[in-house]
Amino acid sequence: MKKTQIRICLGTKCYLFGAGDLVETFQNLPEEIQSRYELVTVSCFTKCESPEAKTPIIQIGEAFYYGVQPEKLLEILKKHDN
Repeated sequence: MKKTQIRICLGTKCYLFGAGDLVETFQNLPEEIQSRYELVTVSCFTKCESPEAKTPIIQIGEAFYYGVQPEKLLEILKKHDN
């Protein structure tokens, strides 16, 4: 079974606004959820350049999510369950 990639930006702005917490939250999810995803960290998506862009930013498949807080990560992942 092919895993869905979850990409978490660890660029400066995203990191300052909690991207590291998102990585930790993902790593603490139950194994049955983690096993469906491949976690990839990226240095920058270059999507936070506009002032209204909220960080941290994650990408799942082709979809980008802005201003993601750890407590919302599982909810977002459930949208991508196949």
